[in-house]
Amino acid sequence: MAKPKLRFLEFTDEWEEKQLKDFMVFKNGLNADKDKFGSGIKFISVMDILNNPFITYDIIREKVDVDEKTLDNYSVTYGDVLFQRSSETREDAGKSNVYLDKENTATFGGFVIRGKKTGNYSPEFMNSLLKSQRVRKEITSKSQGAQHINVGQETLENVSVTLPTIKEQERIAELLSSIDDAIQLQEEETAALEEQKKGVMQKLFNREVRFKADDGSEYPEWEKKKLIDVCKYVDYRGKTPEKTDGGVFLVTAKNVRQGYIDYDISQEYVSEYKYDEIMHRGKPKIGDVIITTEAPCGFVAQIDREDIALAQRIIKYRGKEKIVYNAYLKYALLSEEFQKMLLQKSTGGTVKGIKGSVLHTLKIKLPCLVEQQKIADCLSAYDEVIQIKKDKLEVWKKIKKGLLQQMFV
Repeated sequence: MAKPKLRFLEFTDEWEEKQLKDFMVFKNGLNADKDKFGSGIKFISVMDILNNPFITYDIIREKVDVDEKTLDNYSVTYGDVLFQRSSETREDAGKSNVYLDKENTATFGGFVIRGKKTGNYSPEFMNSLLKSQRVRKEITSKSQGAQHINVGQETLENVSVTLPTIKEQERIAELLSSIDDAIQLQEEETAALEEQKKGVMQKLFNREVRFKADDGSEYPEWEKKKLIDVCKYVDYRGKTPEKTDGGVFLVTAKNVRQGYIDYDISQEYVSEYKYDEIMHRGKPKIGDVIITTEAPCGFVAQIDREDIALAQRIIKYRGKEKIVYNAYLKYALLSEEFQKMLLQKSTGGTVKGIKGSVLHTLKIKLPCLVEQQKIADCLSAYDEVIQIKKDKLEVWKKIKKGLLQQMFV
């Protein structure tokens, strides 16, 4: 029998290999009529599974009106496990979460499979066990489908799990819970700082708060000018360079988040030679500001490294000398007023987009250069503190991931 690499010293009993059907009975969720939603009993959906470390009654978003018999058949009580039944990617197939509310009974939806607790296990431990690398790999390898990846009750019933005694389960769960608390604290502090920055940014761009010159005098009134008049730009249209195993990192619209570039997703590279050949109109430089024109539309970031290329559906702006600083330009494009204006000018149904010719004519608020610098310095100071919080958050997540790999068989 395999043993965990990391273990509390006071425990020596062998871990037992079981199947999930030894601990729970599985059932597909409730499909209710549309007019039943909005009131009644809390109704667990896939988003509740994915967006929370565990589920309690208060955090469930939706409600459904059901009679007592239906609720009894589709009840969710303390210790039950909820699984995502269908997903678009194999990596998300069968993701799970545990219900940890001892006071309230909930119900669950048709895209969810409930594992009703029938065996003896620590719900907190089971929650972590089902998120461990080995169990996730087994579930995803047995999922089926092409366009939509599905996990069925039979698949879940036969998933193998290895568990220690209840006492050891509870000790492991206690340790991981303390790390979850640290993660939650970092998330809350980060969210609070981001909300505070948003409020300061809004006051600055609404001119409710103004910086003053060093001698106490007022800076000149702000102007409004079109992007095309204050910036040089490159609209990256046409053919995207062919991908390769190394070279220049290709930033696509998917990499651009609101305010930064996420290099951890869609890691693609292109040949530097081919990039120069195709995108000869202007390589991005550190400090340039980019904005997506589709899927998603209106996401803004600033170039922070040299070895990158830009794909289609991205426009690169560079402030004209002595008119606008790039650091200020980033925040001007992120401002609430500009984002609302951009959304109004966007077209399309499910996928919104904006033409470069339209985007260039949108106006930004333009203070003098000295005030631009002070605004950029203020907001970038917030960004630096927020990034420190995010880095700490990633450290805690890596610690938890490492423990999951070391403490579970």
